[in-house]
Amino acid sequence: MESGSNITPIDQPLDGKILLITGGASGIGLSVTKQAQALGTRVLVADIKTTPDFDTFAAGKPNILYVKTDVTRWNDLEKLFDECEKKWNDVPDAYAICAGLFDPP
Repeated sequence: MESGSNITPIDQPLDGKILLITGGASGIGLSVTKQAQALGTRVLVADIKTTPDFDTFAAGKPNILYVKTDVTRWNDLEKLFDECEKKWNDVPDAYAICAGLFDPP
């Protein structure tokens, strides 16, 4: 890896990094949320609603922040980043885009 690169190799700890996961309260996004939390990251979950599985998993975990977010709405995205800065005085280091952006038939 080049000197001065901001890319964290997979073999380096993720402790304390902030990972934003869109769609992180259900499905594949919830699996990513669980794995990220297990690796020591602070997890910022953006989803339009929570699920019982997410609520149970996230309960009592101070390194998980859920913000109700419709990722198609600019105001929701602004609020998401504002809440992250309020809680952790920082912005996300990485993103996992897991939100679906379609209306089922």
